[in-house]
Amino acid sequence: MKRIVFLIFCLLPPAFLFAQENLDLHSQGQANTSSLLPQGVMTYNVWSGKISVGGQTIERELWDHYFSPEELASFKSGKAMDLAGGIIAGLGAVPFGYGLGYMIGWKLAGGPTSGDGSRAFKNAEIACFAGLGLVAIGLAVSIPGSVKIKQAIRNYNLNLTYSPELRFGATDYGIGLAYAF
Repeated sequence: MKRIVFLIFCLLPPAFLFAQENLDLHSQGQANTSSLLPQGVMTYNVWSGKISVGGQTIERELWDHYFSPEELASFKSGKAMDLAGGIIAGLGAVPFGYGLGYMIGWKLAGGPTSGDGSRAFKNAEIACFAGLGLVAIGLAVSIPGSVKIKQAIRNYNLNLTYSPELRFGATDYGIGLAYAF
């Protein structure tokens, strides 16, 4: 019985403090969310499609805290255009690569002399040019999307009161000069 009473008195205060912290965080609500948000320069990782502010990745639900409604709409449409353009270009790369590979192989082998070989060569040419057209369309869709993304991030970074600095000290790779911009 003494052990149970001892455990209750040892575990009760930390549990109460943890519950009180969570209650305080939930009672603060949206009013203090901006003070909990990371601050700093915003970057965008093209490969993962994630936004980082001050070196911390920002979840999709918090984007509206960093962008104005117009910039958020522009950023989201830019991401959609970039994704669609990448898919179209990827789909065009397959027939382009097949047709180009077939034509190079056909030329290196001297090419068959029968009618079926030249017909296959023509089909490979068609596939190559159709794939090249799809890649061009994909790039034409993707480039304006990435421009919209960069513009939204540039607008956020322009509103920061941050100046570049050159400092000596610890960096991620050891001790040295670091130019923070």
